[in-house]
Amino acid sequence: MKIFVPDLEKHEGEFIPFIRQVSLASLGVDLPGCDQSCMTVTFHASYVAGRVLVRGQWQVELTGECSRCLAQTAFSLTEQFTEEFIPLRGAAAEGGENTVASEGEETLVYAGEVLDLKEYLRQSFLMAQPLKILCREDCRGLCPGCGVDRNREECRCREEAIDPRLRVLMALKDKKQLQ
Repeated sequence: MKIFVPDLEKHEGEFIPFIRQVSLASLGVDLPGCDQSCMTVTFHASYVAGRVLVRGQWQVELTGECSRCLAQTAFSLTEQFTEEFIPLRGAAAEGGENTVASEGEETLVYAGEVLDLKEYLRQSFLMAQPLKILCREDCRGLCPGCGVDRNREECRCREEAIDPRLRVLMALKDKKQLQ
């Protein structure tokens, strides 16, 4: 996703609206459930005092496996962003870097007349991935004994509240009773 900076310079100080559909594959994202997905990016960009300000949001609809019951589930990711990009000048501009570290901060940069948001959006998407995908907040998951989906039916397993560290002692006790 590219922004031609001279077009923004013509309207310096004004925020120009953009809406784009970007396939996750074109961003270089290769995760399960993302192969056919498109990210909708809605943002405003402005050229102010030699910098490009970009603010907006992206959204993508995905499918994944519930962490508790393993059912396929649809979920949505949305991320708000506000960033400032500065032009990279001199020899560093030829390196094609997207960020420059300075005193504990990263500064987002662009080289030439085109600001390419592809790498920024890729990193933002990857950072927004949930640690767990749940089909619903109160998902009861699978029974560890018989594997039944507890959301659909009750399992018939006998639940014992035995501390797993004491199971060996219980086995010894049972063995002693048999003798």
